[in-house]
Amino acid sequence: MEISSIVNWRLLALKGVFILIAGMLAFFFPVGAMETLAIYLAILMGLGGIAMLVFSSRNLGGTLRGLLILEGIFDIAMALLIVFFPLKSAEIITIMLGVWFIVNGLFQLLNFNYNRKAGLPWKKQFVNGLITFLLGLMISFNPFAGIYSLALIFGIAATFFGVLLISIAFDLRKQAFKSK
Repeated sequence: MEISSIVNWRLLALKGVFILIAGMLAFFFPVGAMETLAIYLAILMGLGGIAMLVFSSRNLGGTLRGLLILEGIFDIAMALLIVFFPLKSAEIITIMLGVWFIVNGLFQLLNFNYNRKAGLPWKKQFVNGLITFLLGLMISFNPFAGIYSLALIFGIAATFFGVLLISIAFDLRKQAFKSK
């Protein structure tokens, strides 16, 4: 193991603590967490739009340049909409996710029927298609519950990831003391 990774165990532990805090906040304040994630994504989207405008103004000419400028303007406009309406944006994204689940579930159900008729394994695909379809319906018809659920899933995952990083950091710490 590299000495630098052993020496920097504190930084890994600090990252783990920050992720653990983010996970706990998402778990206890799911709506606020989703608003924050929406704003974070909007910032990234806006920065991407600015980068696209700079890139298009310095490197290209003609029709492609115009298209890239429009793309940059669109990215910035979408970012501003999300920043000013983060909860509504999270709701719309959740509805889109629900529609995607519905369509994906339907395709899986259609494929299961084809596989069944062809004598191929089909039971797992049927169950997955049905669950995916029903989950999509639940999310689409109650997007606020979908937002809440996504925030809780994020909170749980981030909490476990934070604990994992802290655990690894302390393992590295032990390794550092053994190597002295």
